[in-house]
Amino acid sequence: MKLKDIALNNLRRRKIKMFFLVFGMVFGVATIVTLSAITATMQKEMQGNILEVGTRLIITPKTEERNYSYNGIAIPGSDVNFDVTEFNDGVVAKIQDSDGINVVAPKVLGAAKVQSSKRSRDVAVIVGVDFEKELQIKNYWRLVGDKPATEDQVLIGSNIGMEFKVEPGKKLTINGRDFVISGVIESTASDEDGLVFMNLATAQELLKKPDALSFLEVAAFKNLRATDEQVKAVVQQVSVKVPEARVTSVKDKVEARKELVDRFANFSLVVSVIVLIIGSLIVMTTMMSSVNERTREIGIFRAIGFRKKHIIKIILMEAGVVSVISGIVGFIVGMGVATLTAPMVVGNLKGSVAWNPLLAVGVLVLSTLVGLLASWYPAVKASRLDPAEALRFI
Repeated sequence: MKLKDIALNNLRRRKIKMFFLVFGMVFGVATIVTLSAITATMQKEMQGNILEVGTRLIITPKTEERNYSYNGIAIPGSDVNFDVTEFNDGVVAKIQDSDGINVVAPKVLGAAKVQSSKRSRDVAVIVGVDFEKELQIKNYWRLVGDKPATEDQVLIGSNIGMEFKVEPGKKLTINGRDFVISGVIESTASDEDGLVFMNLATAQELLKKPDALSFLEVAAFKNLRATDEQVKAVVQQVSVKVPEARVTSVKDKVEARKELVDRFANFSLVVSVIVLIIGSLIVMTTMMSSVNERTREIGIFRAIGFRKKHIIKIILMEAGVVSVISGIVGFIVGMGVATLTAPMVVGNLKGSVAWNPLLAVGVLVLSTLVGLLASWYPAVKASRLDPAEALRFI
C-alpha cells in the first residue's frame, strides 16, 4: 500500500474529527479572504476618488468681518447683517487657467424661505452650484435618488429632508417658487446636511444676485500626494491672478476617508495574524490528538519496517490534504461573504469585489504552509515513537 493511500484512509476513518478541523480552517481562511478582499476594494475605490478629486482649495472673497457657517462663508439673511463681498463670473476663467487646477466649482449662497406641505422655515441656506463640477469635487456624496437634471430640481441635505419630511419626488417651495427634490444627500456630518443645492443660474436669479459668486471650491492636481511646495505654488499663483481672493488649502473629506481605510487595512492585518496563529494551534492540537490515538497503528508500521521519514510523510500528507481543501473552500466562502458585505462596508460601491487569482493562489499556499508547519512537530513525535513501547498497547 502506498503512503498516500494510508493517509487518505486515515482521513476517511476519522471523518468527524477531520470535519471539525476543516471547518475551523475554512472559517479562518474565509475571515482572512473577506478582510483582504474588502480592504482591497476600499483602497481601489479610494484611489479612484483621489485621482478624481485631488487637493482641495477654498477661494473666498477678502472681507474684514466674517461669520463662518459653510466653508468659511458668511450667509446674509433677514436677521444677519454683514458686509460680504462677492466674486463675479469672470473669476472662474482666471482660476481655471492656473497651472495644476483640475476642477473649479463656483457657488452662490443665500438665505431663502423654504416651505413644504408639512413644514415651513423663514430662513434656510440655499447653495447655487454647477452640479457637474460639484459632484466631481464632492464624490464622497451618497445620493438617495438622482442628481438634478433640470433647473427646477434640487438636492437637499439629510437634515433638511428630515426637518421638512420630504423625499425624492416631493416638492419644496423656495422664495415662492416650486422645486422638485431629485435626491437627498446622505449624512456627511457637516454643514452640508442642512443645505439646499440648486442650479447656479437659478439660485442667482432667485437670490437676485446676477453673475455673483460667494466662493469657489477648487480641486488642484489629480492625486492626494502633491507636495506642500506644489500646493503653495498654486495658492500663490491664484492669489496673484485674483488679488481680491483669500486662498486656503483644506484637508478634504477624501483624505479623511483614506486615513480610515488605512486604519481598517491595519486592523485587517492584525486580525489576519491572530487568525493564522489560532488556526495553527488548532491544526497542531488536532494532529497531536490524532497521533496519540494512533500509537498502536504507528508502532505496527515501525515494527514492519516503516522508517521515520515514512511516518512523517503520512502525517504531513494528511495535513496537506486537509489544508488544500480548507484553502479552496475558504477562499470561495470568503469571496462570497466579501461580495455580499462590501456594499454595506464601503457604501454605495461603484464597482464590485474583484476575484483576484493571485489572492486565491496566495491563500492556498498560505493555508498549506500553515497546515504543514503546524503538523511538523506531531509528525516528528510520531516518527520517534519506540515500536516496542507502542506495541505494549496491543
